[in-house]
Amino acid sequence: MKKHLAWILALITVLAVLAACTTGSGNDTTDGDTTVTDPATAEPTDAPTEEPTETPTEEPTEVPTEGETTVNPDDIVDTDPPETEAPTDPYLEIDGFALDHERVAKQFSGASAMKAERVEKDGLQVVKIYSTAASQDPFIFFNSQNYCTAKKLGKFTADDYQYVILRVKAENCSSAKFELFYCAGAVTGATGECVLQASFDNATEDWQYIVFDMNGAAKWTGLIHGFRFDYQLSTSAADEAMYISHMYFAKNEEEMKQVTQKGLKNPFEVVTDPVVEEKVEELLATPDSAPALDNTKLDAANEDANLDLWFNHAYINNPAEDITSTGWNAYQLRLAKNESEGTHMFLLSKEGHSGLTVSVTPFKNADGVELGTELMYGYYFDDVEGKTLVDPIPWVKDGQTFDLAAGRSYMYIIKATSYLDTPAGIYTATVTVKDAGGNEIKKATVSAYVWNFTLPEETSCKTQMDLSWYNIYYSHECWDGDDSLLYKNYYDLLLNNRVCAYTLPYNEDGYFTDSRIVEYLDNPRVTAFNPLGWTVRENLESRVPAAYAFLSQKQEWLDKSYFYLVDEPLNKSHLDQINQYGALLKEHFPGYKMMAPEHVNYVWDKDSTVDNFSYVQDSINVWCFKPYFFTTYEQAKYDRRLTYWMTPKLEANLGTFAERMYKEQAEGDELWWYVTRRPESPEITLLMETEAIRHRILFWQQKLYNVDSFLYYLANDWYEMAENNGVNKKYEHTDGFDAFDCYGNGVLLYCGQDFDVYGGVESIRLETVRDGIEDFEYLTILTELYGKEVTDAIIHRLTTSLSNYNTDTDNFTDLRVALGNIIEATLAEREGK
Repeated sequence: MKKHLAWILALITVLAVLAACTTGSGNDTTDGDTTVTDPATAEPTDAPTEEPTETPTEEPTEVPTEGETTVNPDDIVDTDPPETEAPTDPYLEIDGFALDHERVAKQFSGASAMKAERVEKDGLQVVKIYSTAASQDPFIFFNSQNYCTAKKLGKFTADDYQYVILRVKAENCSSAKFELFYCAGAVTGATGECVLQASFDNATEDWQYIVFDMNGAAKWTGLIHGFRFDYQLSTSAADEAMYISHMYFAKNEEEMKQVTQKGLKNPFEVVTDPVVEEKVEELLATPDSAPALDNTKLDAANEDANLDLWFNHAYINNPAEDITSTGWNAYQLRLAKNESEGTHMFLLSKEGHSGLTVSVTPFKNADGVELGTELMYGYYFDDVEGKTLVDPIPWVKDGQTFDLAAGRSYMYIIKATSYLDTPAGIYTATVTVKDAGGNEIKKATVSAYVWNFTLPEETSCKTQMDLSWYNIYYSHECWDGDDSLLYKNYYDLLLNNRVCAYTLPYNEDGYFTDSRIVEYLDNPRVTAFNPLGWTVRENLESRVPAAYAFLSQKQEWLDKSYFYLVDEPLNKSHLDQINQYGALLKEHFPGYKMMAPEHVNYVWDKDSTVDNFSYVQDSINVWCFKPYFFTTYEQAKYDRRLTYWMTPKLEANLGTFAERMYKEQAEGDELWWYVTRRPESPEITLLMETEAIRHRILFWQQKLYNVDSFLYYLANDWYEMAENNGVNKKYEHTDGFDAFDCYGNGVLLYCGQDFDVYGGVESIRLETVRDGIEDFEYLTILTELYGKEVTDAIIHRLTTSLSNYNTDTDNFTDLRVALGNIIEATLAEREGK
């Protein structure tokens, strides 16, 4: 009897094992312990009717939530403690696993036109995912939690890891973007809020790594359940496949690089020429022509020990919470003739002060010659990434009083402006702070040294920005108009800062019937404008010939004319519009110049020989793009923080973006670049939270990359105008694969209504943009004197690429002072000869 009982028990055990192994062959699977429900067929994501090989959208793919694959963590029942396998896999140096288990394919479900199989590839057992039919958005879900249970690997928690890495081999892939939808913690199904995007090499047959940076992914927390793989973002053929051998979880950047950078050569390494370096070192040793700064503290007539005063560079935006003095009791500005430069002065009250006045005397030299002198104060915004920051800088009015709370710093801006005929040499001004009773309680000296060379009125770096007429007149409540005076005041404020708006004052949408516009057409500071005005596209058959008839009176007016008719094309219909406008301009505006700013790029054929740029090559002759297009795949692979919008196949077939653009430039086309809210650091934008020095570095990078000019989409993109006339920090949050917060995008001017100004109020960022444009002029003069190799070698002391730059303000100050000294000494020497 016992013998028979033993056989019966053994048979029951075998049957139970067989049942466990066969469960899940239908639509509802229970592999491991987690229940995964096969979703209903998902709708394809939005894509252009022209069927590009990459989805024409900067946002992540929209994901249908109803019927999506989900993982229910409550269904997990661990009958036995997991046994961790010894990591004998030579590819597993950090946490992760190989996708080699015999049940791996069963952990893939919820597919849309995609299938998973376990296959052998290059001597390894791997999973192959591939399109089963031509589809606009193939995808498949991988239940990593079940898989780890099957392999007895335990559980992975998202909070422990900053990177997810896939080791893959691509086969016949037309796209070079991989979208990864992650499910962790409370998120049990693919959603558009939990998606990241990364690039891969679609031109190689080698194994490679795809890295997803989870830093900043708000819902990357809790137990990791699974991932949806979308390695083809748009229309794909049935033969496009991806082999995946391993999935890794890296705790930090060091671990990520340990896996992904083996054997990689640093593509950013700068190869120096000893002869050039020797010349640069000789130039940087040029003696300083300015007198040394006397940092002696001045005592006011009624010195107040409870009030501290110090100075700092204008390319540092110190928050109010920063109460550490620099120890600079005085400051010396450096500027060429026809230039503006400023410094920041800070006051710190230890016990609180009220009714203070601040004033500054004009900068004067020993002969009584004056520089333009301005005094502004910092208007603070609360909670800009946890800091209290200045951005608007209104002018201090006569008799204006200030109340200073204890324990926080207050910024004032002192600016000097030299003119074309300003004599070189030293100028001094005195700052005075008085209490409510009119007693002098603080005093300091600011000096300005003017080099003996001149910046031209016509800047080498041309500029274009929109200036919203509607926002201006709405915020000032000027409903009946004022004969364009308000708009003129705003335009002139930009122009004083070497920035040109798209639309000139007195513009009549291309008909030029107001003769007052000639003043601007003849102004050398006006380097670029849109002949039709911004967004004017109607009646082009009459407007364009009328514009040409008027502007062709002077070649310089034609040279300043830039058409901008299509913004950031996303699909072929937009690109076709560009070509249609190009044909019209060729007929009615000979020698026209047209731009169409590009922020994304799509491949339009299977062989990767046509993209956005090549599609409009015969129509566009002013190429305007975001700086990140210069990033090559080798650079993006080495520095995973960088944005990459080309593809390796495009680079192989058409050349790198830089090679293509420099060829266009050599044939007479212009190169412009622009920034908006994207991308994030380390690539530089003009956002409020970005270190102020980076705004100036951006223009040094522009010179390094040989880009001619700079565009910004809007100078007064004000929010909440009905509440505060747009005087706010303009907070924005974006969701999706690049979710982040940003402040001040598209706002370089503020409405003057709240400050009793019939016009605009500058921002700190407009100041740094102007200074960056003037830095660009220094570098242009240096190039004319010593050539591009020497200039680039000097720029390399500050920045070598879009992601590699030095924000140390002392280093920047030394370089800029050296530039001025070099130019002044060289011109003096050559003029003497």
